[in-house]
Amino acid sequence: MNNFPNQYITDKEKDDKYHTSFIEAICGNVLTKAYQAEYAVMDESYKFFNNLQASADKFKHLTESDSGEAYPAVWFSINQIRSKLRVLVGELMQRGYDFEVKAINKEAKARKLLAMEETRVDMRLQNVAQQLEAYSGIPTAKRGYLPESEEELENYFKRDYRELAEVVIYYALKFLDKRNYWTVERKAAFLDLLIAGKCFVKNEVVNGMPVARRADPRDIFHDRYASDDLLRDSTYWGERRYMSLAEAAERYGLDVEELKKVHKQYVDWNKTEASQRNALSFSFAPTVAGLDWFKEQNGTIRVMVLEACWQDTKSIDQKVWVDKYGNEHRKRTRTQKSKSGEFEIEKKRIKIWRQGTLVGGTILKKWGIMPNQQKDNSLELLHEAEPPYVGLIPDYVDGVAVSIVDQIKSLQNLKDIFAYNMQNVVAVAGVPGFVYDVAQAPKDWEPEQVVYYLKKTGIAFINSKQNGTPAQFNQFQRIDLSLSQSVDKYLSLINWCDSQIDLISGINEARQGVVQGASQAVGVTRSALLQSNMTTAPLFGLFDIFCSRVWNQQARLVKMTWAKKAKYAPIIGDVGVNFLKEDVDLVDDFAIFVESTPKMLDDVAQFQQLIMTALNAGKLDFLQAMTLLKEKDVFIGIEKFRKMSEDAEEKAMQQQQQLMEQQEMMKQEGQQRMLEANQMSQQASLQNQQSLQQMKGQQAVQQELLSQRGEFLKETIDGAE
Repeated sequence: MNNFPNQYITDKEKDDKYHTSFIEAICGNVLTKAYQAEYAVMDESYKFFNNLQASADKFKHLTESDSGEAYPAVWFSINQIRSKLRVLVGELMQRGYDFEVKAINKEAKARKLLAMEETRVDMRLQNVAQQLEAYSGIPTAKRGYLPESEEELENYFKRDYRELAEVVIYYALKFLDKRNYWTVERKAAFLDLLIAGKCFVKNEVVNGMPVARRADPRDIFHDRYASDDLLRDSTYWGERRYMSLAEAAERYGLDVEELKKVHKQYVDWNKTEASQRNALSFSFAPTVAGLDWFKEQNGTIRVMVLEACWQDTKSIDQKVWVDKYGNEHRKRTRTQKSKSGEFEIEKKRIKIWRQGTLVGGTILKKWGIMPNQQKDNSLELLHEAEPPYVGLIPDYVDGVAVSIVDQIKSLQNLKDIFAYNMQNVVAVAGVPGFVYDVAQAPKDWEPEQVVYYLKKTGIAFINSKQNGTPAQFNQFQRIDLSLSQSVDKYLSLINWCDSQIDLISGINEARQGVVQGASQAVGVTRSALLQSNMTTAPLFGLFDIFCSRVWNQQARLVKMTWAKKAKYAPIIGDVGVNFLKEDVDLVDDFAIFVESTPKMLDDVAQFQQLIMTALNAGKLDFLQAMTLLKEKDVFIGIEKFRKMSEDAEEKAMQQQQQLMEQQEMMKQEGQQRMLEANQMSQQASLQNQQSLQQMKGQQAVQQELLSQRGEFLKETIDGAE
């Protein structure tokens, strides 16, 4: 066991020699005989899954006699491990998954509470705003979705409300999910969990984009003193792999001739006595773990590359201030002091990760502080930093990982032995018969004649007194050289092995959809299925947590790579805003939860059936239905349907508003016409009155004239007389 270098030295002292010593110390603590044994166990489990387990050479004591002669049987394996594990993988693929994105820093929570209060005010004023809009015609009512009760308001902000940054992160993760084929990586990691009992994923930035890469458990090493199933307290991680000299030279900027020179030095080092080895600069060799820095494979020299990272600390400056609500905030800063006294500067040691890559045991590359370290910049967790590796080892006790395959491969070997012995029984089997004393055959009969009549008549003729004295021997003593009960016994033993494999793996016939017979009770099948599901439920639950940790790190890498957000342009249409033109900053800290979804929501066929139902009910028009039917991602389709529904609701509200405005205009026009009619009626009445008065005046004048004329005539007549 190698001692680790002193970490409590200055950053300037942590040079290339320091990093080389740390990597060698990690290798010395991990690459031991225990690692070699664990590697052999995992490698054998992968061979069992691929049906490449050891051939008959491992069981020569069963397949050959003491003289070395082979028995009349062929060694083969009735391996069901692969089919059983594929049942669980199929269930994983059917479960589906989706992301839930939550901003968890104080600023984001404060903004969400403020938005909730604004929505509550809009709820209380909505009726008044609608009445005012109806009376004045000015749009004052709130558009879009508005909760109708306090309970609905709380549920909306708890489940459905999303800020723009949360929406951007959600669709960025969906984009990375498809771009990096996470479905394939997820399936491979789950298979690792079943076969090796552990699974690992490395999160890194490749060509400016976050990538989650499944890592082979046989090549990963970690702190063996880690305490929990997720290895969250592992203080170092590493990954080893063999490369060709050309590949290593290209990846790490080396010269092939330089690597060949190191290879020659290593060969000489192995031939040198231990007391003189240090002169050749190989201070550590992984030979105790069955490994070498260089090995020849199919005539090609391959070099072992070790990538390692480990925890370290660093002193930084933090500015500390208190907002108007009395909440304390901390952020990393390069400012030495506050000019206005608004905040204080505190020094604090934070956790960081250092890295180094050792090629061929002597060449150090990519060493120093690890880039793209994942931190929550606006929480109290500034002192925390996460490694690029995410791991899961269920039931991790005493540093031992036990897989499903590892538990059942011994039973598989026993089952193969039973099958081989059954072959031997079949190979030497004859037919049923009986003992016949040819001395008592009828006179002048040959054995062939006896067999002939036996086949034709079914009667065996004998002459028991042929020699004078009746024979006391039972002529018809039966002998059985056929399979008889031997095969049945071996078949029952094979079935016993299968039942034990079912109990250990949790994948029984009910889980595989095998029905024993029509007479089997439904309750028995359901009970067996429930038992099977309960056995494997912890694996699925822990794997969901494992995936959540992977995507939490992916979200942090999205924040780091957001400066080159042109790479995320494919998600513009999904987000609903062109963030390349608008200012969208991802400064919040996010918690990502990977949730398993019901099978119905992940079934495209059922989703399409629901679309057709909505089309027939008139909830969608033909063009909208065709748009949704082309969508292969059910969750994206649901979001599109929700947006279509909101647009339709807003359009309906606009149409209702227009109808109300038209009705108001018609009402006002009717009132105006009535007013004009009343005015015209009044004017007509006044004119009639004036005309009548005028007519009355004219009649009075005429009567006066007639009266005066009469008086004049009377006076004239009286004067004439």
